[in-house]
Amino acid sequence: MSGAPPELRGTLVNVYLKAVKEREASKATKNQLKSAKSALFHLGQALESLERVSTDVTGGRTGLHTLLEGPPLEDKKGEQELNEFASACWKVRLDIANPSMALQSAINTEEKKQSKAGERPRRLRTLVDALADWWHGTGGSLAPIVDANRRDDAPAVVHGRRGRFLDLAVALFCNVDTFKESEVVAAVTNVHEKRLRQPR
Repeated sequence: MSGAPPELRGTLVNVYLKAVKEREASKATKNQLKSAKSALFHLGQALESLERVSTDVTGGRTGLHTLLEGPPLEDKKGEQELNEFASACWKVRLDIANPSMALQSAINTEEKKQSKAGERPRRLRTLVDALADWWHGTGGSLAPIVDANRRDDAPAVVHGRRGRFLDLAVALFCNVDTFKESEVVAAVTNVHEKRLRQPR
């Protein structure tokens, strides 16, 4: 990819950006949700630890109680007042609270979405469609050359497919991305056949 001409690199970036826009409403992956929940867990631990910074110097009362009510009347020496460090930690705790609630809300919203089977093939199909739009715009043909043996009164035996567009798709989505060659060949075939059925 780094050795490709700048124009081709820009085109491929646009292919992925177009695919991203078409799929931005899809449900988050399991790994995404797992990472978000891990972050939420650690934020919760941070909130609890920062809370303890205040309660350690306020006789077990929360920092919020101390801020609203002041130190207890029997605390004549001021030993249960919030010191400067505890006040700073309480402010940080307040700053963390809102993002934590926003993250929890985002996770809840995402988990309510209906999961869709076959997200990986859909992603590849979207990428191949975007690449095909660009390829067609340059005047190129999507049609692969099919190597097959014809049989009397039976479907032909297909040994493989080849072609310039197919070669580009395999090089991009197998070497730059993580798809298998068989997946890319199937996606290119499906995209080509679908476009053949569309009215001109």
